[in-house]
Amino acid sequence: MGSFGMPLFRLVGALLVAAILLAIPFGTQRGPSPVFAQTPTPATITGIGGSATGASSATVTVHLNNPDGETVTVYLQYGVGGSYDNEDSDSTDSTQIQFNLTGLSQGTVYGIRAGLDNVAPFDATGTVTTGTPSISTVAHSEVDDDSAKITVTVANPNGNTVNMRYKKTADPDPVNVGDTDPYQTVTAQTTTETDDSQALVFSLSGLDDSTGYTVQAKLDSSDFSMGTIASDTFMTTAPPPAISDIAVPDANRLHTSAKIVISVDNVASAGTPVYYQHKKNSETVWPTDTPPSVNATTADLSPEATLSGLDPNTVYNVRASLVSDLSSGFVTQNFTTRRTPSVDSVSVGMIAHGTAKATVSLSNAFNTTVYARHKVKSAADDTYPDPAPSDTTSASSIDFNLGSLSPGVEYTVQSSLVSNFASGIQSETFTTPSIDSVAISGETHKGATATVAVDDMTSATSDATKLQ
Repeated sequence: MGSFGMPLFRLVGALLVAAILLAIPFGTQRGPSPVFAQTPTPATITGIGGSATGASSATVTVHLNNPDGETVTVYLQYGVGGSYDNEDSDSTDSTQIQFNLTGLSQGTVYGIRAGLDNVAPFDATGTVTTGTPSISTVAHSEVDDDSAKITVTVANPNGNTVNMRYKKTADPDPVNVGDTDPYQTVTAQTTTETDDSQALVFSLSGLDDSTGYTVQAKLDSSDFSMGTIASDTFMTTAPPPAISDIAVPDANRLHTSAKIVISVDNVASAGTPVYYQHKKNSETVWPTDTPPSVNATTADLSPEATLSGLDPNTVYNVRASLVSDLSSGFVTQNFTTRRTPSVDSVSVGMIAHGTAKATVSLSNAFNTTVYARHKVKSAADDTYPDPAPSDTTSASSIDFNLGSLSPGVEYTVQSSLVSNFASGIQSETFTTPSIDSVAISGETHKGATATVAVDDMTSATSDATKLQ
């Protein structure tokens, strides 16, 4: 090294160049200026750093000053407690190079050093600490009325066992020996990855609806009485609305119509629409048009609907669903419509001067309304008064009392199941009795006996009226 800090060989070279230049006479035409090759700047290591990528792995980055893009070999040594027992190397022409270290011990400080030669002294030194396994988060998802999923995220996993337990939040933790332990355990899971984190998913089932739950997770130990515990809480939802039954009450099953009653559980506060449709049992395809619907409410958990236009004595299928196209979640019921009711005959009895009783015989009556009317037989048909309807009946016959009759007159009585008497009419005629003669006998000073003869009766009146 020269006195000016310049290397000796560089100083000698400079003096020789100067001497050559001074030896050329002034004004003499010189040849081309000599060209001197530039000395390349050698690459040097400027720093080293590292970070954990897991419990048993780390990344080390070596930084270089390499302006000429020189290809150099970088040597890395690393170890624990001042010992650098492990070595790696690689080549680069860039300004940094990365080494991935594996097979390390978790939670351990490693010394690292790098150089362009694999002998001391090295150009840069530092440390890197591997990760320690721990539970970073416990989170719930996909919570419904009876199940939930719990995701436990493990930082720096290294073959760790995750233990889990859960209970209803309202149930107290056991304090004394003998106290009931409200916790239920879940099958433990083991991490299999060596990255910086791994998520394990646990499924909880058989939960109560609308209930708060607490879940706890612990690493590498099933003893939850000590150590670090990660936890989470969640609330199960109310059960979703569901159709529990569809019924066709016998009292509302007629020959051309039927009433259905759809029972819905867990009706939403805003109401739950219920869709329904029906078909004959002999038909293989359900209707494809938009189905009608009724609305179930908290005040009416069993809405009703009437199916009309049915054929008598026919088996029908009816189904209901909370899905508008009835593609799923439907409940099905079968029923048979009744036979067509009919009026078989009308008979008249208990005929008196002003009254009579008409008896209408029926077939297949069920909650059936029967109509009856009467008029003087010789009168025009349009003189029939409005028919008298009966109460609904399921009997085989029903009586009508005919009043305001005149003696000795022939009447026609009709009965039908249609209020306008357009079809299914049965008729009968009868004549009210008339007085034929009156005979007086047994006169005394105090009275006499009058005998009245009446036509159209099987026997004459035998009672006598005493005249006072």
